[in-house]
Amino acid sequence: MKTYKNTKYYHATPQAVVRGIYFNETSDKTNNQHLRQAFGYLIDREAITSNVMNDGSMPQSNAVPKGIMTNPITGADFTKDAGTQFKVDKKKAQSEWSAYLQSIGKNNATFTMTFDDDSTSRKVGAYIQYAAEHTFKGISINTKYVPHSQVVSEVLKQDFDMVNIGLSVNVPDAAYPLAIGKTGYGLNFSKVSDKTYDGYLTMAATQVSDTKKRYETLQVANEYFTKIKAYMVPIYQPVTANVVTDKIGGFKGNSFHSPAYQDMYWK
Repeated sequence: MKTYKNTKYYHATPQAVVRGIYFNETSDKTNNQHLRQAFGYLIDREAITSNVMNDGSMPQSNAVPKGIMTNPITGADFTKDAGTQFKVDKKKAQSEWSAYLQSIGKNNATFTMTFDDDSTSRKVGAYIQYAAEHTFKGISINTKYVPHSQVVSEVLKQDFDMVNIGLSVNVPDAAYPLAIGKTGYGLNFSKVSDKTYDGYLTMAATQVSDTKKRYETLQVANEYFTKIKAYMVPIYQPVTANVVTDKIGGFKGNSFHSPAYQDMYWK
């Protein structure tokens, strides 16, 4: 990254996935809006992507990845119109944490946070653990690093408190990543069940003939899911970085799959 990032040979393509923290909504300990928002205000996405990861990943505070959908009127990216859902705010984070403790009637709480067992996830996990334990009085975070297949298995069994995971999408439409919070959806990791949120998704499904209204409804759904209720606390959007010699033509990055090597040629 340091060698090539600022050269003409560097090509960065955002992947069609947002990785963040999901909470087990079937557990009284983690099914709590104050807890979710405390972490929303706590996490410094810029610091994680720039200083901790330093692999080209982009800070993201929306459930919808960049490059997935554009405004049908202006052409602006969905995430640009959505803006930043959470900005780092230590006082608000601590206030939400205090409200969480009050709501459960305790002075302390311990959580296990599950991550993939790779070097990047370990860096992110260590950062979040340090930030939480140095900001929230009475919290204890146990980080757990396991193979991705085990992460998925435990999530599907609801055997977790918090988990760092993401859903890759292969269709350029915001409705697909937002479906992760739909009641009964197979990849609803947290088992969120919210009639208001379901209503937004249902409304969007009936507005296919009016792209402007549908786009606006999906924007509302994104804000409700990631900020108002904070069912997911987005952290970053991975980026596929390629270094391509100027002797090669036809290279084109793609958010949904690897570059089409058959379209490249020697100049």
